[in-house]
Amino acid sequence: MLCRRLTTVFLTLFVVTVGLFGQAGPKGNSSSYGLKKKMESALEGLHKRMLSDKDELPVIIQFAEEPGNGGDSEEAHAKRAKKRAQDVAALGGISDQSYLNFPMVRGRMNRQALENLSKHASVTRISLDYHVLGSLYTTARAIGADQVWSGQATGSDLTGSGITVAVIDSGIDRSIDLSSYKFSQDVTFSGTSTADEFGHGTHVAGIIAASGVNSSLGGSYPAQYKGIAPGSSLINLKVLDATGTGSTSDVISALDWCVSNKTRYNIRVINISLGHPVYESYQTDPLCQAVERCVNSGIVVVVAAGNYGKNGDGTILY
Repeated sequence: MLCRRLTTVFLTLFVVTVGLFGQAGPKGNSSSYGLKKKMESALEGLHKRMLSDKDELPVIIQFAEEPGNGGDSEEAHAKRAKKRAQDVAALGGISDQSYLNFPMVRGRMNRQALENLSKHASVTRISLDYHVLGSLYTTARAIGADQVWSGQATGSDLTGSGITVAVIDSGIDRSIDLSSYKFSQDVTFSGTSTADEFGHGTHVAGIIAASGVNSSLGGSYPAQYKGIAPGSSLINLKVLDATGTGSTSDVISALDWCVSNKTRYNIRVINISLGHPVYESYQTDPLCQAVERCVNSGIVVVVAAGNYGKNGDGTILY
């Protein structure tokens, strides 16, 4: 009952936007393994302009799903991940990361390695490893969270107590409104400490779980600013650096970590208030594919999308 209520809360308060990352699916014969079919368009253009095999591009390579992948042990997942990395190396690429739960490899490829990989029967897509940026401009009160806390929207008062939210962002600082909360884990994928050097992750964590104690009624604030799910446990997964940027592959690493540790930390929700522009269909975009796998594993994924609103003349900015 608690799980159903909590899921209702998050589905009521958020729009899960996995499909909004993309556009229409690719056209043509999907069984063709030519360069044009396997490389996303920007990568294909860069590949054509590469003048030397010394030049390398950061990419994410997707492989065909292996039979029996759903119910295999962690050892079996690790074995397959190692095999994918070996395949990339054998074809002339450099493998930097092979994911346990997603059939993907992050790596650096020169011109010849890209051509070799595009002809490999198990490779389904090669995409550039784009930079991602923090993105969140909407406050908790604007979506009526106070009505859920009081029970007006659901018939009973609900908070985030009893669940864990993984925040994939720039880190989380223990501010006054977050100091009383349980942080189940702090992990960095950006090569720096888990501290928030940019501020966006703390901002997002506050919107999710701030206690509101710093803005308690009777003080100098016009209202009390609580998070959407006060009482929830937080996991700090840092992927953005001090400039607020990171790589798509680091976000995928954080998602991979969430699936592996879902049961251990009771991860019910992942918040990704960051992203990059649309470069290819959601059916082939590696970040969208990783998000979809998290959803299929039973985790509610909340993604920032289309939240830039409108410009001065009313044009919608997605």
